[in-house]
Amino acid sequence: AMNFPGGFVLLGTPKAANPAFEKVLFYIDSATYQVRRVVVVDAQGNRNRFDFINPKINEAVPENQFKF
Repeated sequence: AMNFPGGFVLLGTPKAANPAFEKVLFYIDSATYQVRRVVVVDAQGNRNRFDFINPKINEAVPENQFKF
């Protein structure tokens, strides 16, 4: 699980017990330092994996689509 060719894996764990997640793994591309995958593991060992393919970086977003 921790082997990610061409990159790094950062492991995040909660400071206090949390039923929503036990750990979060961030897979980082060593060439761009962009997050390429996130895996969330809950307290029961279930995994949710999110892969980011062909990300679009620093694109303008119209004000009516997104607002802080």
